[in-house]
Amino acid sequence: MIYGRSNINKNTIHIHFNSEHGEIKQLAEFLYSKDYVAREFSLESVTGIQRVTFVFLPGSNFDFKWFKFIQKVLGGS
Repeated sequence: MIYGRSNINKNTIHIHFNSEHGEIKQLAEFLYSKDYVAREFSLESVTGIQRVTFVFLPGSNFDFKWFKFIQKVLGGS
């Protein structure tokens, strides 16, 4: 979950996970929002101890407040 606001139609947020086993790169696209909002994004599963980096490319216009990882529950009914 990312809490923020996008001052343009779409900000592509690059999320990099780094560990001793290598790097995994994923994307989240945060659409325009005048006000701060929390948005959830589906990411591929990443396990273990990771260093997380959020990368914003030139042309981005995003106000980033906070993020939180939510564990996906599998097979629940």
